[in-house]
Amino acid sequence: MLDIGIMGAGVGGLSAGVMLRSIGCKVTIFEKLAESSSDGVGLQISANGIRALKMYGLQNKIAELGDYPDSIGCINGLTGKELAKIPLGKTAEKLYGAGFYQFHRVDFISLLKRENFRLGVDIFYKTQVLEIKHDLNGATVTTSGGSSSRFDLIVAADGINSTTRNKIFQANTPVFLNQVAYRTVISADKLPKSFASRQTRLFLGAGKHVVSYPIRKGSLVNFVFCTEFDSYCQEIWTREINPQEIKEKFSEFIDLKEVLKNMDSVKKWGLFEHTSLDSWHRNRVVLLGDACHPILPYLAQGATQAIEDAHELCIRINKSFDNQ
Repeated sequence: MLDIGIMGAGVGGLSAGVMLRSIGCKVTIFEKLAESSSDGVGLQISANGIRALKMYGLQNKIAELGDYPDSIGCINGLTGKELAKIPLGKTAEKLYGAGFYQFHRVDFISLLKRENFRLGVDIFYKTQVLEIKHDLNGATVTTSGGSSSRFDLIVAADGINSTTRNKIFQANTPVFLNQVAYRTVISADKLPKSFASRQTRLFLGAGKHVVSYPIRKGSLVNFVFCTEFDSYCQEIWTREINPQEIKEKFSEFIDLKEVLKNMDSVKKWGLFEHTSLDSWHRNRVVLLGDACHPILPYLAQGATQAIEDAHELCIRINKSFDNQ
């Protein structure tokens, strides 16, 4: 089977590591950041992603780790009135063949990392891939540690600001959409009890909305605020801002008064439109997840699409060997 190098130890790269190793590939992962640098925010994985993970024996561990909401409540942000309720829980699981789960990102990354180590995948943290030389037979990577390694295939799961996409695939410059998103996580004991209930909540306003959902078994609540924004904002997820900015923009949301009072750390990033690539691979280099097809956060599909990409890659590799 193939000897595969993966760039990036996020959801996409670690999912690919588990799946590719499970079908017999030798796998090495390179991550430029330190092992403990994963963002402390929430993460939603819908049924299409969970279905893929189930095929690699992770269902029970996912169920133990994740929060399992019963519904999505759509709420008028100005009045607090519930406008609609979308069933999740067992109803959605029956319809789609898998559940809808919510996680603290650090916990989900840790689960995938442990699975990679259990399967014998090598992960090198604080190791940046500086150069990729590729041809029809393989690819050689040079890392910040000075080493060079030859692989049958390189999977570039190096995120929304992928250097691989920009250098090898000559992607067009993304266009700022005059929209931004903010993230924060608040301890549930500082908020009304309704925020820790088994419900994802969507608060709607004119040109803006807020998503909230419990993580770590209801002990924390993750919030994502999205709004129109006139000034340019970079597509960097780790930028800290003064919470006062978000308080001014969402002060009219009646059910969020306690939320706005209890925000200590808020991160903000700009939302951009990325042109679709004509091809997702060049010779023996293939893109995966946000490095390949960055999408907006409005359907909570970013992490899920990366998981599905990894599963589809495994299917294609298996088929290629079956046809030989």
